[in-house]
Amino acid sequence: MAEFAFGQQIVTPPFTLVFSNLTKPNEFAGTDPSFGFTMLFDQNVDLRPMKKALHDIEKEFFKSANPAYYKDVFKDGNTRISAEGDVYPGHENRIAVKASIKAQNEHLSKTKKPLIWLSRSKELLSWEAAAEMFYDGCICDAKLTPMAYNIASKGVKFIPKMIRFREQGEPLFADSMTTDDFDDLEDSQTSEFDDI
Repeated sequence: MAEFAFGQQIVTPPFTLVFSNLTKPNEFAGTDPSFGFTMLFDQNVDLRPMKKALHDIEKEFFKSANPAYYKDVFKDGNTRISAEGDVYPGHENRIAVKASIKAQNEHLSKTKKPLIWLSRSKELLSWEAAAEMFYDGCICDAKLTPMAYNIASKGVKFIPKMIRFREQGEPLFADSMTTDDFDDLEDSQTSEFDDI
């Protein structure tokens, strides 16, 4: 059996960005460094296309008549509790979905290009520009690839290919930064988002 498989790419509905590691990988003890982010969706947002994308690749990869791993990807925001025992800011009554990709050491040492393409309207952004524009609380959408895996463990997840800044939102954490350079934000689609 192969170790992993990928499904058809999808574009998400707009979401609130939190716990983003877009320009610098997270490096928790005992885990591989990775880029990624968490998407917060209001409970009335239609997430059926996202669930179907994971459901389909899980069913195909594991040959399962009753896929269940995909359900674990969609978390009840009310259960996302901080070390202080409080629900994380902005998570109340929302659905939290994570997307991540491992940061390969070779990639980090030899190239300055992000593993996740970062954009605003039709403009692809450098790491430096993205670091100023994206913050926890801004509104984005993203292009994701569903993945099924059977390596150290089994499951399904979303791999981020692109995230696009759409509009400002309320900063959710004390260190969330905004810029004033949002006045002329366009709502047009990029070719990367259109061509799926």
